[in-house]
Amino acid sequence: MTWEAHLARLDALCDERALEAVWFARPNAFRWLTDGSNVVDREESVGVAAAGYDGESVVVITNSIEADRSGDEQLPEGVAVSAFP
Repeated sequence: MTWEAHLARLDALCDERALEAVWFARPNAFRWLTDGSNVVDREESVGVAAAGYDGESVVVITNSIEADRSGDEQLPEGVAVSAFP
């Protein structure tokens, strides 16, 4: 499935359920949207980053330790990374 197809599916979901945005923190869902990995500890059910889509753009939120690595190594071009301390 292409990037555009993923976003089209999310657009349809948001329209159908009247959502402003959708967020993904579980590793399999994060990978589906971003084709990247948010896993540091395989024993955890959620990763160190969450990916959100608001109908216009995809943004990843993660801690300041993982932000550079996520942006440089894990995410496709055009995905913004926002870090928190």
